[in-house]
Amino acid sequence: MPPKRKGSSKKGKKSGWLRKIGLGINFILVVVTLLACISPYISPEKFWLPAFAGLTYPFLLMANLLFILFWLVVSPRISLVSLAALLVGAGMFFNHFQFHYPDEFDRNAPEVIRVTTHNVRNFEIWGKYSVPDYTTYDRMLNFYRSDSADILCLQEAVISHERVGNLAEKTGKSLGYPSLARAAYINGGVNGMLIFFRGTKKNSGIITHSGRTIAVFADAELPQGTFRVYNVHLQSNRIGGEEYVMERLGPEAYRDSLFLRGSRVIARKIRLAGRIRAQQAEILREHISSSPYPVIVCGDLNDTPASYTYAKVRKGLQDTFAKAGRGFGRTYRGTYPSYRIDYIFASPAFNVNSHTVQRYKLGDHNPVSAWLSSPVP
Repeated sequence: MPPKRKGSSKKGKKSGWLRKIGLGINFILVVVTLLACISPYISPEKFWLPAFAGLTYPFLLMANLLFILFWLVVSPRISLVSLAALLVGAGMFFNHFQFHYPDEFDRNAPEVIRVTTHNVRNFEIWGKYSVPDYTTYDRMLNFYRSDSADILCLQEAVISHERVGNLAEKTGKSLGYPSLARAAYINGGVNGMLIFFRGTKKNSGIITHSGRTIAVFADAELPQGTFRVYNVHLQSNRIGGEEYVMERLGPEAYRDSLFLRGSRVIARKIRLAGRIRAQQAEILREHISSSPYPVIVCGDLNDTPASYTYAKVRKGLQDTFAKAGRGFGRTYRGTYPSYRIDYIFASPAFNVNSHTVQRYKLGDHNPVSAWLSSPVP
């Protein structure tokens, strides 16, 4: 009987340990993935961990796919663990990624409505020493003219200021919109939200939370019908300055106290902002539910499709990206979070023909547009 080879025994023990480590990491990954999958159903006010997991969903997806490929080679049965986690979150996958190719439709048909939403970041007009610089503002106006939307919703817009005058009305006249609904974030403030549309304004109002305007709405009588249009801007994470240290510093940052301090600040800000957005989304949802007309909801939710905020606002409505979008749909061009946080939702009565994220460098958000067919009168 030949003697046992010591080398093969050591090799077997080593592969056994690697297998156990792989299983452990895969188990943790699946747990976090399942937390991300339940994040739309649990308010961050009650339990904050799912909200954090939801923010990382695209990375969790990639990690699970890599583990599936790994286990298919090493132990095919174990690959079913990650596969099952991804199947549980199939709905979340399609909120993040879509593969639609636009169907042919008549853009000039009388029932078709073009909707565009854009966070303009003060029109980028404030230059050095707060001297107005209209370079980017003029480029934005040129884009909006070519876009020729029937409904245009702008967030973080300069409404009026002593150095620029009544910029909201000037913008509307320059673009040829006959109707405008506007609201400052705080009473008497400079910045806020604007709704321009080609029709008659029957009614308008604002929705507030803790003294801050989170939405302006208008009952718009358009040639295609009467609709309630909401322009929404929910609580920002307010991440900036020192918190971007993870990007600025090199590999040594992981041993640097500045990195740890920045990480704690980011986590605290995201957690607080998530709770505030949950409250705002619930207020907004209640208002939308009471609308006497079909609704179109536009704006910057400052949250991803894997969030309680998104699920609450979208409830009972169509996400135009999910209906007619393509790709990842990224709308925020800044450093963090580089996700889809700008949306257009519409009542089920509308037919969603097309959804486009406009790839123009006009601030830190990409404009988002959709073509809708209005309900048959």
